[in-house]
Amino acid sequence: MEEDENLAFMKGSKLARSPAAASAPGAELQSMDPDARETPKRKSKACQEATCLENLQELGNILDEVHSRMMDKNTRHINMATRNMFVRMKELHTSINEASQASAAGRSARQEGLDAAVLCSKCSQSTKSMSMDKEQQTTTVWKKDAAAQTEPWRRLSQPLAAKRRQRNQEAEIPVSGWRVVAKKTRAAKKPARKPHRPDAVVVDAKGKTYSEVLALVTRREDGQLQDLSTSVNKVRRTANGNLLLELNRGDKESATRIKESFESVLNGVAEVRALSEDTRTRVLAISDLDPLVTTEDLVKALAEQFAIEPDSVNGEAERTEAINREAGSAPSRS
Repeated sequence: MEEDENLAFMKGSKLARSPAAASAPGAELQSMDPDARETPKRKSKACQEATCLENLQELGNILDEVHSRMMDKNTRHINMATRNMFVRMKELHTSINEASQASAAGRSARQEGLDAAVLCSKCSQSTKSMSMDKEQQTTTVWKKDAAAQTEPWRRLSQPLAAKRRQRNQEAEIPVSGWRVVAKKTRAAKKPARKPHRPDAVVVDAKGKTYSEVLALVTRREDGQLQDLSTSVNKVRRTANGNLLLELNRGDKESATRIKESFESVLNGVAEVRALSEDTRTRVLAISDLDPLVTTEDLVKALAEQFAIEPDSVNGEAERTEAINREAGSAPSRS
């Protein structure tokens, strides 16, 4: 009796007092049987469509049941059956989605195969036509042209070299074993353009320095020559120390009119000359003249030839032992 009481007040172990552990379903071990580890066979298209229809029908039935339960006023909570129905709907939806994607991938693969076949047939036809055209148009490639195809610095001169070679081939005509090479023609040179000097006015004041002449023309207190400043382009000193006024090209004011204006203002203080195409002198040297020709006859002939006044022609006769020459100076005709 005492032993039973002692056993009743003894401290028991926690393991004995703890409830038994619930048996959780473990993961299924893979079978070691080779037949069980084989890859499942691929389902046919008809089988996949039938499975998809069955899943759709089952999904519809579940949705109807869920709708009826949710609309029932007595049902106010989600029980285990309702939760299982939601889980099954998710599985059916995943299965249908995978089947749809597989079907779409198969259709796109078949379409790509058809497109590739069509392109290959077209490529083969175009390749054959291109090879035939290339065989017909094949020409001999010169060494120089072959080098120009690989060296970029020769590509610029390639068309010119080909044109020159073609011209040389046309000019080379075989005659009894010899080749006649055409003479190279040089391009005609354009005649050199004669420089045209602008019109100018020269002021020559005897006994005055250049600075005094410049002040006499450009720094007048009465301002009489200020209106002519717009016609002057440049003012410089000549080799003789005279003042030269270079006029603008194409100006309406002529050198002769400006000369007259200077002469009226300076009033004999300085000598004014106009240099233009009309007033510039030309020296003519005439040889092989008859000894009986006089200076008056020569001046008269030059005046008639150039349509000028005889007074503007000045001639000097000079006789040498080798030739008889009559020299005359006359203004050129514009």
